[in-house]
Amino acid sequence: QRQMCIRDRIKSGDYITPYYYDGRMRFRKPILTYWILVLAYRLFGINLFSSRIFFLLAGSIVVFLTYKMTLLLFPDERRGVLAAGVIASNMTLFHTSIRSHPDILQCLFVSLSLYGFIHLIFKGKRDFLHYALAYGGAGLTVATKGSLGIFPVLFSFLFVLFLPQGEKKGVWERWRELIEPKSVALAIFIALFWFAAILLKHGGMGIKGFLADQVGERFSGSKWYVIENILLYLLGIGKDFMPWSLLLLLVLFMDRERIRGLLRDHRREILFVFGWFLTVVLIFSAINIQRSRYLLPTYPLLVAFFSALLIEGEEGRSSPVIVFLARWMIIVGIVMG
Repeated sequence: QRQMCIRDRIKSGDYITPYYYDGRMRFRKPILTYWILVLAYRLFGINLFSSRIFFLLAGSIVVFLTYKMTLLLFPDERRGVLAAGVIASNMTLFHTSIRSHPDILQCLFVSLSLYGFIHLIFKGKRDFLHYALAYGGAGLTVATKGSLGIFPVLFSFLFVLFLPQGEKKGVWERWRELIEPKSVALAIFIALFWFAAILLKHGGMGIKGFLADQVGERFSGSKWYVIENILLYLLGIGKDFMPWSLLLLLVLFMDRERIRGLLRDHRREILFVFGWFLTVVLIFSAINIQRSRYLLPTYPLLVAFFSALLIEGEEGRSSPVIVFLARWMIIVGIVMG
């Protein structure tokens, strides 16, 4: 149905208005995913390969960014390689990549934004490239899925505001270091271009359709679902990262002293990881739909921390048990596969 819809748009030349397969206009999500598919169909024709290739590439880049962010936050080549392996084996990332789901694009662009802000906050980078990644990634997220794109920016500013600093800098000075006018202007243009276009073309109808999906329909019903969502999202992380989460529990139990050392040495980095995770959990717990894939934008940073913990186990008391279990998990995985 998606192929038929976009094929018809290619024939009509209307690249601003999204449509359902039956011809009704669809303003529930922004346009960027449609444009990516149009580009693929223009390059490779309308077929299965072209409808999947850019989403598979997006998933692959997420794996690479997970490796890079791990090296930034927890410098150790082994941690980075392990993090890439852990996230590549995650079924949520796998399914969204092979099924051409917009959530893998959202995960990619959020990861780009966080990657840029990690450079700005932790490494003191002040070049245009990292500002462009930080703000451009946020703008692309808005153009793909909507309002989640503003939260990497808001979270980064709040993190800098509340985190104790080793140097004497005021709040405004810390914030000014995170702002670069050209990259901010570029991000605003990317984020708002389509909304301005549909406002001119269709009036308020397009904006109302988008807001109904993002806000209006997402907060109806009893609010008890908020507590249920929080509990299920927190518990669901362990299930979504099986069997790595089992190994992680073993390390936490057997190598507590080494873990305390890691927590002490990387306190700011760990606060950044879990601050972002809790931010996304609270955002999606507030709506009346529960999907495990909603937490996908938190996975690259979570995996960076998980991998740092697992490497501590490799060098600690739990190492022989981890090696034994890992060998058997590989054997069972191959047989069951």
